[in-house]
This record gives sequence, structure tokens and C-alpha cells, in this order.
Amino acid sequence: MPARRRALSLAELLVVIAIIAILVALFLPATRQVRVASARTRCQNNLKQLALGAYLYSDVHGYLPTATIPNPDLMPERRLSWHAAILPYIEQKVLFDTLDRAAPWDAPANTAAVKDRYVRLFQCQSASADAPPDAALTNYVGVAGLGADAAKLPADDPCAGVFGYDRQVKLAEIHDGAAQTALVMETTTDLGPWLRGGPATVRGVTPTAPPGGVHIGDRRFFWEDRPSGSNVALVDGSVRFLRDPTAADVWAALATAAGHESVELE
Repeated sequence: MPARRRALSLAELLVVIAIIAILVALFLPATRQVRVASARTRCQNNLKQLALGAYLYSDVHGYLPTATIPNPDLMPERRLSWHAAILPYIEQKVLFDTLDRAAPWDAPANTAAVKDRYVRLFQCQSASADAPPDAALTNYVGVAGLGADAAKLPADDPCAGVFGYDRQVKLAEIHDGAAQTALVMETTTDLGPWLRGGPATVRGVTPTAPPGGVHIGDRRFFWEDRPSGSNVALVDGSVRFLRDPTAADVWAALATAAGHESVELE
């Protein structure tokens, strides 16, 4: 006859549970570190592709994309964003061709075109669990310069950055150098539709805004779940991880295109 299996005693069962708890406690921090590193890498890759799309746009048009697709009949917040402008350069020309670029971003034809259409590059997958379930949101905002109203500044203003509502910035006009000028930053704060112009897709940097240091416009830009810093794509296509805190003068230098500053980055 087969031998009977001995049931675990209560004491033995408690020992097993304790061992499992210890193993979980040991492996969870390591698992989280791997997950955070993987998320950072995915977002860095997205930023590189967005920077490449902006560069290809410049190669065709002679200047980097404006913060919004030009439309004198609409306020900037009603226009289509620079995300829409670079669609043909990130393998999304079919989607671009379906948009009514003369209409507001929330016109029925435009909202229907992007409804449930997930553009991978516009949203960091690691943040999607914390964001509303909307495929049209973006985690990436263009850098307009210094101040909440930086996107409205003229191109020759020393506080102006790459993205302005009506300014066309040529690569040759970025006097600080492509490797010294911020193009796109990531955020999980106040997310908006990638199709929409205005603060949803372009913001100015305010390095001294309280509380907590660097803000984009009036919104905190660092990831809420990454207190150590955040990724930024520079005009030359490189992506840097800027630690929190980063000195205000470094942010001021990176945010502007013609401030004639030089910064040392890791």
C-alpha cells in the first residue's frame, strides 16, 4: 500500500509561510529596480524617436515643427499640436492624412480619427497604468523656453526655446547648440490629448517655481513615481536623465535656444 503523506503541523506551516515572506521581501526591491530601469529605457527610446521625427520634419520643411500646426483662425489651444505635425515622420502618415488640419483638434472628424488609435511613441507604457484609460493621451511635452508663456515669445527672445506657437526655429538658429538645448521632456502630471495644442503638448520651464523645484509651466514635470529625476530629449537626438535636484541655471540653459549658455551634462 502506498505510504500516507504526513500533514504539515501548524508549526511547520508557519515556518514555511515565514520563509516565503522573507523571500518575497528580498526579491521585491530587486524586481522593482529592474522594472524602473526598464521603464526608463522604454521612455528614452520613445524620446529618441520623437526627436528623430522632429529632425526629419526639419529636413523637409527647413525648420523644426512649431508648437501647433499654423492656423490663424484658431487660438493655439484649439489647434492641432506638433505631435500631429510629425506623424508622417514617425510612420503614421495614414493617420496624418485622415486629420482635418484646418479644423480644431476636437472637431468630430479629428477626434474620430484618433479614437482608440494608440500611437506608441506618444505614451510611456510604464505610465499607462496610472493614467486614465485613454489611448490619445501623451506623456511627452515640447519645451517652449523659460516661463509659463514661453510658447508665445518671439524667436529672438533670449527666453524662447525650440517650440513656439507661431515661431519657426531653424537648426542653424539654435545658437546654444543642438546638444545643449532641450526639445522634449516627459511628464505624468496633467496629461492631455496628444492632438491638442497648448499646455497638453508644449510647456515652458519655470526652474524656481515652488514647491519642489522645476516645473513645466505651472505643472510639476518630474515623474511622480521617479523622485530621482526624469528624461529629456535634446535637439541632437540624445536623451539625458536629469537628476532631481538639477540646478536652476542648468535648466534655464537647456530650456532656451539662443541664450548663449553652456552647460555640463553627465
